[in-house]
Amino acid sequence: MIESLKLTPFEFQQQSTSDFAAQHLKPKAAILDVGAGSGQIAKNLYQKGFQVTALDRKLGNEVKGLKFIEGDFLETSELKEEKFDALLFSRVMHHLVPLRQTSARARSLLKEKGKIIIEDFSYERVDERTCAWLFPLAALLYDRYQINDRHAWLCSSRGGLSLFDADSPEDYVRQALEVWRRHHEEKHHIAPFEHIKSVLDDDYVVEMEARVPYLFRYLCDLLPDTTDGGIEAAKLAHWEAALAESGAIAPVGVRIVATLKS
Repeated sequence: MIESLKLTPFEFQQQSTSDFAAQHLKPKAAILDVGAGSGQIAKNLYQKGFQVTALDRKLGNEVKGLKFIEGDFLETSELKEEKFDALLFSRVMHHLVPLRQTSARARSLLKEKGKIIIEDFSYERVDERTCAWLFPLAALLYDRYQINDRHAWLCSSRGGLSLFDADSPEDYVRQALEVWRRHHEEKHHIAPFEHIKSVLDDDYVVEMEARVPYLFRYLCDLLPDTTDGGIEAAKLAHWEAALAESGAIAPVGVRIVATLKS
């Protein structure tokens, strides 16, 4: 995992993703960054010498030399004649339902033996012991920095979930897990990663699968948008990795590289 060297928490996350993707791409490969958002990952890859197209329904600031397309992955006609060496799905595939249609669309956009590179998470793996680490830590960071409300649902001071109001620590973590599941299943309708993988198995051969830190990304939004915040983000990512490795919390993040079947 990269260290935070004069990076903000946001930049640290994006650099981590772009470095991962770059490791599995041939020089000057043509890449489609699906759900590119701010465009920072696409920009990072472009600066590494790749031919990058950034796609999202609404994109951030454009970067000279990058091709930007505003549209829906499943519907936009601007990709009709395009073929790519690789498609990057960074923290977006869990939203792209129906998944079989997404897989078919990806297949149509890839060159022969093209790759899909996926960074995502198994929200369904989160359990009570993981919530016992994540929720109090989020509340601590929120109370310390008062940055924004994006993930206030994790925080006892804003989400109505408090260790001090619970009947016991066990009751608190049970409530926390319920909040976690409700947020992802009912509010955002996130697809379980095991379902994503089962769909991919029909069209792709998995070359690499790794469990990686992911929950620290929720916490990054609660950190200052400074290089000091970036240092804290790196520490949180390493801490999460160590806890997951020891079995203290669930390994939630997933990275997959898969090649299109012949």
